[in-house]
Amino acid sequence: MKKKLSLEYRQGIDTGDRTVYEDLGFIRETKVFGNKAGIYLSQPWTEEAVDQDKLAYLDRIVGLCREKGAALYAVSTPLTISTVYATPAYGECTRFFKSYLEERGVAYDNLNLMRDRENLLPDAKMNSMEHVGADGADLVSDFYCEVLYRRMRQENVDAYFYDSVPQMKEAMSDVVCVGLHTEKVDECGNRQIIGETLGKEGTKLVYQFELVTEEDVRILQEYSERDRCPLPVEAMVFPMTLRIRCRQASGGVLERVAEVDVDETSWE
Repeated sequence: MKKKLSLEYRQGIDTGDRTVYEDLGFIRETKVFGNKAGIYLSQPWTEEAVDQDKLAYLDRIVGLCREKGAALYAVSTPLTISTVYATPAYGECTRFFKSYLEERGVAYDNLNLMRDRENLLPDAKMNSMEHVGADGADLVSDFYCEVLYRRMRQENVDAYFYDSVPQMKEAMSDVVCVGLHTEKVDECGNRQIIGETLGKEGTKLVYQFELVTEEDVRILQEYSERDRCPLPVEAMVFPMTLRIRCRQASGGVLERVAEVDVDETSWE
């Protein structure tokens, strides 16, 4: 608070030693994941782990707004699709806060359950697990402003959201997200690339692995049902990018892609 009330901060100058924030704390992030989205999971949620002191402060905020006659709206901002899709008990977390806020008469919207999220705000538009980038920020703002406008008019907003995480999953593609990591296989420096996917159970998939340098793109494994392939030490050229492509074995247009940039220190 002392920092935010300082003269420098009020003049739009952040004196921090890391990210520079301008205009009283606002910074527009233009960098996005693109093909580097990958898969990002959060810690499993449990009701027992909820910080009761922080929940008490939330109660005080609700009480103060009611006392002052201020309209209060609660919102969960976007995480990556993979985080919502596969983090253990994320659905239970959503239900907990929805119930908590409904009991206090506070409207709650979870932007992670926006309908058609897969197309409107894919992980490629995310800047990190919990920040949107580029035009994704505009899209989220437009979407939530429309929701708030309708809430202020006492209109129903159910059409904007899925009812639950399972309903969201059911509406999504058979292959939602793809990622990769490598593992050491011997003491000579050889490794293997292992593909990771999130999607509907029982979907038969094929994978292609590529090694990308400034000079060319080397296909390490053409489309195959094998979800891993060798990465021999003699093929490694630093810096390089490891890429995985994944699609349904039956064909189709949809292809998921993920990339990881690698340098000499990446294995340490």
